[in-house]
Amino acid sequence: MLFRRKASVAALIDAFNAHDRAAAEGLLASDVRFVDRDGVELVGREETLALMDQMFASPRGFRHRLDRITRRAGADLATLTVFHSLAPEGERLLWRVRYKSRKIAFLEAFRDGAMEGMASLFPSARADERPTTLPLRAAG
Repeated sequence: MLFRRKASVAALIDAFNAHDRAAAEGLLASDVRFVDRDGVELVGREETLALMDQMFASPRGFRHRLDRITRRAGADLATLTVFHSLAPEGERLLWRVRYKSRKIAFLEAFRDGAMEGMASLFPSARADERPTTLPLRAAG
């Protein structure tokens, strides 16, 4: 079951990078909650897909690269780098993803600087098991 969860995060990033709305739709629960890195919350698959449609149409050329997935406290944590014209060197994000019936039911994005506060989400984890920022690799 853990493999399926990891595959879902990777599959969502693949769908996003391919601008494949249908693939993304198949991964999201109908009542998905998405909280972006600025704290704006969207509720429902159609609202989330509408945001993706806007990003797909953007001239910024958004692209995500998955760097690491960690399972903690019933959620997948995905460390990723987002490339776009406003941050050509890459913007570091952390996604916290929860599932319901093998669909993504909750996705929350955090900016790189907010990762230090993530330890509070994992009170039972040892310090060396908590999510950490990975070194930025060249885009591939």
